[in-house]
Amino acid sequence: MIKGKYFDGKTSAQSEVSLSYDSSGRVSIQGVEMAPIVAAEMKISSRLGNTPRYIRFADDGQFETEDNDAVDRMIAELDLAKSGLRIHRLESKKHIVAVTFVFVVLFGWLSIQYGIPALSKQIAFALPSVVSEKLGDGVIEAMDKNWFKPSTLSEAKRANFQALFKGLVEKIDNPPTLKLIFRDAGALGANAFALPNGTIVMTDDMVKLDVSDMEIGSVMLHEIGHVQQRHSLRLATQGFGLAVLVMLFTSDVSASSSLITAIPVVLVESGYSQNMEWEADSYALEYMLANNIDPVYFANMMKKLEASHAQRLSCARPGKSSVDKDDECAEQNAGNQSTGKDDSPEESVIVDYFSSHPATKKRINRFLQKRVRKE
Repeated sequence: MIKGKYFDGKTSAQSEVSLSYDSSGRVSIQGVEMAPIVAAEMKISSRLGNTPRYIRFADDGQFETEDNDAVDRMIAELDLAKSGLRIHRLESKKHIVAVTFVFVVLFGWLSIQYGIPALSKQIAFALPSVVSEKLGDGVIEAMDKNWFKPSTLSEAKRANFQALFKGLVEKIDNPPTLKLIFRDAGALGANAFALPNGTIVMTDDMVKLDVSDMEIGSVMLHEIGHVQQRHSLRLATQGFGLAVLVMLFTSDVSASSSLITAIPVVLVESGYSQNMEWEADSYALEYMLANNIDPVYFANMMKKLEASHAQRLSCARPGKSSVDKDDECAEQNAGNQSTGKDDSPEESVIVDYFSSHPATKKRINRFLQKRVRKE
């Protein structure tokens, strides 16, 4: 006899019952009106520690018991499916659990570090252009709604940089669809980034730095490199791949779906990997050398961007009174307030431009070394 509870599958009512069986494989439930059934037609849940065991019947009825040992004896005596018993024996052996844990961790790390990025690259280049267009349009729509304001640059200045951008693109063989837009990004500061649909967003603060046209042009080339290598789409695909991996490991569909819906935010808030940044730098450097553009422009731009973001982070430090802030910090804080955003250190700098980029000094030296060789 195995004591437990019976649920008829139609109501929430439960009955205290006993389950019995004979050597011919006929199972009976005492305590409810139920005809004997054939044991082979039952579905028995696998044993998981000492959690309750469930036996399901063809009429949707269910027997629940905490007497796992009795259920295991019934399975053995009636020669029913023993996979659940084997799993229980395996999970009871600490060394097997330890080896399995190490394997899962190692497999997960290798998948995230190498497998997903490699597969994402293949997928990103195989996907039709309509996917990139839809994703890019969605991201810029979200940014315009939540973060950005229309550019305050003069029409003449924007036209000047549009002409520069067009001239750079014209020298590319079979270029993808590319578009340059400007936005007042407030707390984002001097920045630029590329979207999957080939849209390159440049902030007003980037142009307002004390920079030359070709220093801005070098940033454009870097962002074009991101588009050429489909880095944004690869990031989005990696996010989807990570969601699938989480679902496989945890069987939690809600967690994986949350990762998928967060992809547009990830494209904005997260920097590219260092490898991707290095690839974009390589594209810009090769273009500059091929078209007799001095690599020093990019090196100078990196220095100015680093100084700009260092100043912004300094102004965002807590405990610094308005009396101590210089005019530049005061102007910056006024700009942050105009966006309606919280001016706390975490919120005042939405993206740290250099958080995931290769070391700035290393990038600068790379371009300066090519300049020396060029001369």
